[in-house]
Parts: sequence; structure tokens; C-alpha cells
Amino acid sequence: MPANGDSQVTVAVAGEIDNGSAPVLQAALTTHLRPHGPDVVVDLTEVFFLNVAGLRVLARAHQTALEGGQRLVVVTGDRHRAPRRALQASGLLHLLTAH
Repeated sequence: MPANGDSQVTVAVAGEIDNGSAPVLQAALTTHLRPHGPDVVVDLTEVFFLNVAGLRVLARAHQTALEGGQRLVVVTGDRHRAPRRALQASGLLHLLTAH
């Protein structure tokens, strides 16, 4: 669910990001990724499963943000380890700004 601020927008996600839910995340991110728009924070602190479909969405969103002069920030938190592990295993953790 997006929350607007002056210089950033947050897209908070909960549960699983898999083949079924990845398109929903893609749609939410697409809404906020536009040239010279605010930074986009993807809050994954309540995500307990992240598969390759979700990783693809995040990778595409990162590229779109870069091309548009935005920054995509991913927040994984400490509650669930799955998102950070998936990002590490895929190599995306080093590309994305992650907290």
C-alpha cells in the first residue's frame, strides 16, 4: 500500500511475493516509477517469501528508476530473513539500495 511523502513514496508489501502476486507488485511500482519522480521505497519487512518472479520485478523496477532519475530503496528489516536471503543469492542485494 503506497504512502506519499514529499521526496519519497513507500510501497509496503506483506506475505508472499510469488508468481501470483508479483504482477500486483509490478503494477504498484509502475504507478510510482516515472521520470524525475520521488524516490520509491519498497518495504519488504512483512514479506516471508520472495521467489524469482518477485526478484525480477525488483530488478526491472531498479532499472526503470535509474533510467528515470529516481532511486529505488528496498527495506528488508529483521523480522523475516527470506527477502534478504533471496536478494543476496540473486546478486541483487549489491545492486539495490537495501536496508
